[in-house]
Amino acid sequence: MAITRIHTIHTGTYGAITYICNPDKTADRKYVVSNLCVSTPCGASEQFRNIRHTVGTGRSRSECQHIIQSFAPGEVTPERALLIGQELCKALNEMTASNSTLEELESAAHRALAEFMVMSTPQIELSDRIHELERQIPAIEEYRKYKVYYKNYTSLEGKSKKKYGENCCYELDQYHECHKKLKELFPNGIIPKIKDLQDELKKAREDYAKMSEERKAIKKEADRLSRLAQQKRDSQRTLVRYMQNEQAAKRKKSQLE
Repeated sequence: MAITRIHTIHTGTYGAITYICNPDKTADRKYVVSNLCVSTPCGASEQFRNIRHTVGTGRSRSECQHIIQSFAPGEVTPERALLIGQELCKALNEMTASNSTLEELESAAHRALAEFMVMSTPQIELSDRIHELERQIPAIEEYRKYKVYYKNYTSLEGKSKKKYGENCCYELDQYHECHKKLKELFPNGIIPKIKDLQDELKKAREDYAKMSEERKAIKKEADRLSRLAQQKRDSQRTLVRYMQNEQAAKRKKSQLE
């Protein structure tokens, strides 16, 4: 069971990293692993210094933190000890990757998801209108195509009308079908201009595409925040487990004494 201790280093980052990477303790640096920096003491300490000068580390005077994990002799292999240390470092990195607390991340994720859901209603309504326009425009065009036959038919009389009706019976039947369909599509009897409907359809499609992109971006952000919240939640559990193990080790040591 590992015992974890943290030491704050105010001066001498290079010396601390050199001590940590001591070849005699790390099987000639076999068990030295770096994350977001080089693995040499000189290069790593220089990168630490650059971060302090360009970004800063808050109000603290500390240059870095030295975390020590101790195991009882024979408790774990060197390889396993390295993996445990990497797991702890990963948890710490995820804890500090975002300046937001777990509650803030969860709240932001919920807000983003709520916004995503709210936008679904107007998008559905817009989609319904697009489908309606896509039915109306061809119906008007078809109606106009056969309207001329009906107009010619009604302008005739007697045998001429009868003959025209026989020759154009299909077109006249199609006219009546189209007229019936228009009455269903426009119950108020007012048929808009095709140009107006085409312009409305074009704008509706553009608005729908824009709305889809906005919803996609919001969903992506909601998923990102949810992942960050889950990572922070997992990291907190990992750190709690480490602290519990450390406290259990201390109690066991106290009982043995």
